[in-house]
Amino acid sequence: MYVILPMRYQQLLDLEEAFKISNNFTIPTPSIHDVISQQRNIILQELADYKFPEGDNLEDYTLATGGQPVRVVIITTWRSGSTFLGDVINAIPGNYYHYEPLLDYGIIQIRGAPHSESALRTLKSLLNCDYTNLNRYLQYGMNHVYLFTHNTRLWNQCEMYQQYCWNYTFLNDFCKLFPFQSMKTVRLRLWLAEDLLKDEE
Repeated sequence: MYVILPMRYQQLLDLEEAFKISNNFTIPTPSIHDVISQQRNIILQELADYKFPEGDNLEDYTLATGGQPVRVVIITTWRSGSTFLGDVINAIPGNYYHYEPLLDYGIIQIRGAPHSESALRTLKSLLNCDYTNLNRYLQYGMNHVYLFTHNTRLWNQCEMYQQYCWNYTFLNDFCKLFPFQSMKTVRLRLWLAEDLLKDEE
């Protein structure tokens, strides 16, 4: 009789790699649809006991199902504790975290022209899970991965499926699964953020 002992995840990966080499066998890479379906199931498990307001359910809060997520936007300045606060909010099950989405503007605080219009357009696009025209943002992130690493749920998938991580089609669909979104930035003056509250998209 054989006893199968528990194995660490890395051991399983090593075993799988050895099996592929010895058997000349390649496991097909999951499609974007497969990864999205997998994440949808993870969210369902995470929120299995979550108490939505009476009469509401998960589908009322996800863009993928025509709902509207609960959004939290932190506008502050450097050395304010916002990274800690952002990580605390991100610990909420079902949260998708847009960490410092204006990193590519450098160490500045946007107070108006010439950057305010493009910065607000970026923030609105992200809050609506639309990465389609965010080439500058994505190019920056490819060379500065901490743009995504604070978004633990996204980064978990990026580590497994790097080929999808900076793909706007994947990001659009992935983001739309989440009922809660949070964002924090130190690079925008508060009065400019008023425009986000007027956005009805």
